[in-house]
Amino acid sequence: MEIQELKAFDFPNIFSLREPIVSAKAIIEEAKKRNIPVSLINEGELIRLGHGKYQKLISAAMNEGASSISVDFASDKQLTKRIFGAESIPIPYGDARQNVEEALEASDEIAYPIVIKPENGNNGKLSILEENADHDNRIRFKPNLRVKRNDASSILDMLFPEDQPFSVPIVSITGTNGKTTTTRMISRIIKNAGYTVGTTTTHGIYVNDKCLEEGDTTGPLSARRALYHKEIDAAVLETARGGIIRAGLAYEKADVAVFTNLSEDHLGIDDINSMEDLLNVKSIVVEAVKDEGFCILNADDPWVMKTRERAKGNHVLISLDESNPILIDHINNLRCAVYKKENSIFVTNGGIDLELVKINHIPATLNGNLKHNIYNSMAAIGACFSLNISLDIIRDTLKTFSCNADINPGRFNVYNMGDFKVVLDYGHNIEGYSVTIDGLKSLKPSRLTGIIGVPGDRRDKDIKKIGRIAGISFDKIIIKEDLELRGRKQFEVARILLSGALEGNIDKNNISVIQNEVEALKEAALNAKSGEVIVVFFEKMEPLVEFLNNFSEQENNLKLSEEPISV
Repeated sequence: MEIQELKAFDFPNIFSLREPIVSAKAIIEEAKKRNIPVSLINEGELIRLGHGKYQKLISAAMNEGASSISVDFASDKQLTKRIFGAESIPIPYGDARQNVEEALEASDEIAYPIVIKPENGNNGKLSILEENADHDNRIRFKPNLRVKRNDASSILDMLFPEDQPFSVPIVSITGTNGKTTTTRMISRIIKNAGYTVGTTTTHGIYVNDKCLEEGDTTGPLSARRALYHKEIDAAVLETARGGIIRAGLAYEKADVAVFTNLSEDHLGIDDINSMEDLLNVKSIVVEAVKDEGFCILNADDPWVMKTRERAKGNHVLISLDESNPILIDHINNLRCAVYKKENSIFVTNGGIDLELVKINHIPATLNGNLKHNIYNSMAAIGACFSLNISLDIIRDTLKTFSCNADINPGRFNVYNMGDFKVVLDYGHNIEGYSVTIDGLKSLKPSRLTGIIGVPGDRRDKDIKKIGRIAGISFDKIIIKEDLELRGRKQFEVARILLSGALEGNIDKNNISVIQNEVEALKEAALNAKSGEVIVVFFEKMEPLVEFLNNFSEQENNLKLSEEPISV
């Protein structure tokens, strides 16, 4: 009787992705039920479960923990049976035959029903057998052992035992300005808390301080590369408008989302023609947050405040104005906030206020003169506090976060050139220019020179407005052009900037056009006065830094390779 039961034994279901619609579906559904991130790597043949160092790969009946030897002997069913039998593991009786006819003859010696499978290989060989066989009701062909929900649950229990993590904390940062600096601040704080952090910014993909790829990496493909890096246990992702429009987000839900601010930028592109359109796109980031997660929202920005109904999770408000009525109401409801009071940043939660750090102790704020970096610092504090990172680590990290090319490249980097200073900044929209110019004035320059340019994919009226701001703010202007014209004709952007600058009442004799930004900086540096500050709103930072590093007492021997141009 015992032998008879073994003969009729039906094999346990084994996970296979040969039919992804059937087999992978159960795994995917069970993973989603457990909130485990899922991605199909190659049409369902290979599935990734989880993120970072906790991720697991599974394909067919195998996961990444299977050794090659195990795979080899498991492929040979007769060998597998011998090995199992030697270990006293119950196995169904069986034997190998060359064809269906021989199998039917042998079946008379075995209790029905019987199961026919290829001895070594996959279901493709057995489908051939079915087509050539008389479909005897006694024979059950089994080309693919399919996964039921209970089997999927067992598989996931094995891959991710109880209390074992399967994902990493994800922080996603959106907004118009301040994204990169805020991303870098958060990433640095989390790293100092002992995590290995995958970070994406407009300057590249990083794992801690190691750059994996340079360039603008704020889209979902770059984010996935960070999330799927096998060393990371936290991810901080700068999430830009363009990537969301093209391909959505790289994750399903974040632990923390940050919305820095919203102002006019990229309007007229990708059918985003109004601030409402722009808000709808960027709001996706605060909508894709876990129920127990957090959204860090700028309470001083009316557009950001319009997202409060959509933003998921718990809300943490930031503000430079302690009398902001939205902030006050939020705090009175015992909710979390980060705000400026006198010369300090305070954190409040559950009705308890704590002075965290003096603003002039955060070097990125230039003694409080860079208002936008106060906002960025508060956003970073809110995000990291929401991740339960020690306030001491947050405070100590911000005290060492400077506006230099090592820590925060391209964001108000000040170079002391002796008698004059040069500031490199990536400001490329109206608000970016405005906040940078406010910071420049705090340096109290004897003369302020702006080397200005705007990406060609901005609207004419926005380019002209930037020219007007420059004309009002600078004593001297050099207009340069980006190498990437983005659909514009040569000097088209320069002409619009010139028109705007003249409306700003600057003397036309104090405006010149030098196409190459390095040559423009050379012109300004060679003619700099004592106490002057020169700012370059750059496209490519590295050539400018190289020029500044090589600038010496022999500067007067330098010759311009490009003369000013009339447009």
